[in-house]
Amino acid sequence: RGIDHPPRIAGAYFAAKLGVSEYLLKNKIQAGVLIFREIRPEYAIPVGVWQVREGIREAMKQKPEMASNFNHALDLASAKTSVSKKEWIVNGDIINRVRQKTILDFI
Repeated sequence: RGIDHPPRIAGAYFAAKLGVSEYLLKNKIQAGVLIFREIRPEYAIPVGVWQVREGIREAMKQKPEMASNFNHALDLASAKTSVSKKEWIVNGDIINRVRQKTILDFI
């Protein structure tokens, strides 16, 4: 499979995906994952995608926060950043990336 075009999101997406995929494969589980990365002004020296990959690997060693639905996941994630939930939705592409619904969404 793979992609047939240059990604708009460059290497950070793939670095994060690798860290998460390693964890899921190792633990033989399937999951939806929401990763928020906030770049603040004090982040003066970007050191590359290895930092994203290693940061994700370290995060996967922590106890997970479980969300009951996508809206709850956004609440949890935005509570840990200086960017509000509304800003993530208005300025980001996050809603467009939600692809799969569960049977509970239709009940």
